[in-house]
Amino acid sequence: MKYESIHTLTLPKLGFGTWKIGGESFADPSTDSVSLAALRSALDLGYSHFDTAEMYANGHSDELLGQAIRASKIKRENLFITSKVIPSHSKYEQVLRSCENSLRRLGMDYLDLYLIHWPEAGMKLEDTFRALNKLVQDGKVKHLGVSNFKLDLLKRSQELSETPILTDQVPYSLRDRSYVKNGVLKYCQQSDILFTAYSLIDEAN
Repeated sequence: MKYESIHTLTLPKLGFGTWKIGGESFADPSTDSVSLAALRSALDLGYSHFDTAEMYANGHSDELLGQAIRASKIKRENLFITSKVIPSHSKYEQVLRSCENSLRRLGMDYLDLYLIHWPEAGMKLEDTFRALNKLVQDGKVKHLGVSNFKLDLLKRSQELSETPILTDQVPYSLRDRSYVKNGVLKYCQQSDILFTAYSLIDEAN
């Protein structure tokens, strides 16, 4: 496994995304055995960075990931767990509650990285980051980031975050270079922000 170092942090370059683990937008328990087998295989292969979100299978992905990790007996401190809050939960109290719910489903005391899943019209980033900053202060979250943020909102997030923005997680593939064209990749490279790519293997239409 190759690693990336940024600030005082070293983390694997490859993470295991849990979209479709346990279902898609809603939980599908009929897929649990297959999902758990995939998670166990990833852990056995040495994956230590796992990416989940409260919207994945409506939280069921969290539950299965937590279950697989507990069964593996791997120490929590040897893992890097990322989760995301959906924009419809972007108000102060909602962010705090979403994080607590994610931790409960995972069976963990903290997240290594917590992201705003995507920007939404009308979001009050000041309110969202007030909650995110509190989560860091309280030790519930170690690092903050964003996902699907274009350059203006990424810069605004930097202003509002009391700790360095660790990453902008965006779509990137041979066919999708939109976050290169809009300047996000270059800005991340210049600003010590990880450019985290998802949907690397983009199926043709």
